[in-house]
Amino acid sequence: MIPVFFYIFSLFSAPYPAANHQTPVTDIPLKELTSDSTVTLQQISGNKGLVVIFVKKNCPYNKHYEERINTLKDTYSSKGINFAKVCYKDTVKRASDGFFHLYDGENIVQELLGAEKSPEVFLFSNLYNNIRVVYHGAIDNNPLLPSDVSRSYLREAIQNLLNRRKQNPITTSPYGCYLKN
Repeated sequence: MIPVFFYIFSLFSAPYPAANHQTPVTDIPLKELTSDSTVTLQQISGNKGLVVIFVKKNCPYNKHYEERINTLKDTYSSKGINFAKVCYKDTVKRASDGFFHLYDGENIVQELLGAEKSPEVFLFSNLYNNIRVVYHGAIDNNPLLPSDVSRSYLREAIQNLLNRRKQNPITTSPYGCYLKN
């Protein structure tokens, strides 16, 4: 568990190769598909944090999780947590649904964060003006049946962030389709 934490922590001091080897992952420009503007994760973070969800078009797991993700967004957006979906090889514009829809054209953010599945989440804390990952992995422990969920990892992580409690676990294995194939 400790090596995973240090690996995730080191990702945020990792430079972006095309920007003088010094740009943190939260400062890499991404295309926001709804507004057709360029933003960074730092810019779109709420005053408490940001949930980043990697999604791949036509992955059935996205459909299984859609209602649960929307419920989390509806619950926590007013509490200082913004939500963004990073589209993998998908440039279709989305309707305005309360999410930032980001396009990681060269998969730089995906690679720096180590995202492998769709949907896979990263919760960034923006407390103390120091944006960093405090949770990474699955949304909950049952991708197929919401009624059988016994742990809602992302909800717990957001609650811990808002209540300034330590997150445990800080990482879980996500369920979903592989991003690369």
